[in-house]
Amino acid sequence: MSCIDIILKFSILYYIVYTFNIVYLLLNRSHKNKNYLNIKKSINNKYSLWIIIPALNEETVIKNTVNSLQHELHKLCKINNISANILVVDDCSDDQTFYEARKTSAYVIQTPQNNKHCGKGAVLNHGINFINSICDHKVNNIIGVIDADGVMKYKDFYNIIALYDDNKNKYDMIQSAVKMFNTKNIVEKAQDFEFGGLNRKSQISRNNYGDGIASGNGQFVTLKMALDVKWGNSLLEDMEFTLNGLLKGYHCYFTEDSVVQQQAVKSIKKYIKQRVRWCTGGIQCSHFLFALYKSKNVKLLQKIALTINALTPLAFIFINFSNLISLIIQVRLFIMNPQSNYSFFTLLLIWLLLDLGISNSYRLFINKTNNKKIQLIEAFYFSISFSIINLITFFIPIISIKNILSNNLEWDKTDHST
Repeated sequence: MSCIDIILKFSILYYIVYTFNIVYLLLNRSHKNKNYLNIKKSINNKYSLWIIIPALNEETVIKNTVNSLQHELHKLCKINNISANILVVDDCSDDQTFYEARKTSAYVIQTPQNNKHCGKGAVLNHGINFINSICDHKVNNIIGVIDADGVMKYKDFYNIIALYDDNKNKYDMIQSAVKMFNTKNIVEKAQDFEFGGLNRKSQISRNNYGDGIASGNGQFVTLKMALDVKWGNSLLEDMEFTLNGLLKGYHCYFTEDSVVQQQAVKSIKKYIKQRVRWCTGGIQCSHFLFALYKSKNVKLLQKIALTINALTPLAFIFINFSNLISLIIQVRLFIMNPQSNYSFFTLLLIWLLLDLGISNSYRLFINKTNNKKIQLIEAFYFSISFSIINLITFFIPIISIKNILSNNLEWDKTDHST
């Protein structure tokens, strides 16, 4: 058996595994949270919502972001039993971020000079300590993490508070859905499909067999959990926070009834830079697996899912490379002998049917949360964009492993410049 035959067989095996994974996602309308929490029309308990915006060199967007969020929170505060504040935590920016933020009505603080540029986790912990020192501990304090480019509407904030106010709710953290507000080029379209399609469905699956996970932007957590768990310094601080929380018995719920919009990175260079950090952080968090398997607070299916999450970056080094080789081989065989080569059309048909299914799921979500409706053909184009970007960036896990082995773990933030 030649090397090409081996690669081809392994790649076909990958497609079979991929098929089983995506079939579950095909259940567009029925694939919902089994423990769906009804959003109440009234708030019975008293809540204080604190929005933390971690900021590093965000002078171009911070003022507009704060003013936009303040406008929505002003509507929220008209409801009985709810108050809301914004806290900007400037990580000793090199630009005018601190002074631009001070032009708004938000609280604005800076990280200490001896603890600057240590990552988003350190910034959030500094913000939590400040809130804890000034907040009213007689009410339910909820901490929301919104990035410097984040957009959330009044109804999204209200839905989060209403979920916490449900007497049957046992969750300590609620993660909103995420989507992009700029989807002009192929890189931006790929990110919107990823978050609004694949990631959203994965989160719903996690809800159904255990707990959701934090996704950074649009993450809402009780002050009690924030103080007890604290954010770490890994390059994927939201995952680290989630895992630490699970080990301590805290629970997370994902809701698609609240949505945070964010700016998609606009270029492939910025995309690779962002994903290398995320991938590196995910590999860093793999050391939690031993503790998770010993823990009685984490369900078995969730342990398996978190293991897959941790190993996916390593697997994708082989999967994406073999996928690319397989595509080349299949096209070559088709050109050489189109009449007798059925495997190319079989795999293409499987991929097409599965992709149409998840594209329709994405379309339903976007049409539910957007004023402008999109058609299935447009949603499918977003899916194609994701497939192309995913294929040509197969080397990202290799860079991440190289960074870990060389101890190159410097925080490399996402650029939100306009």
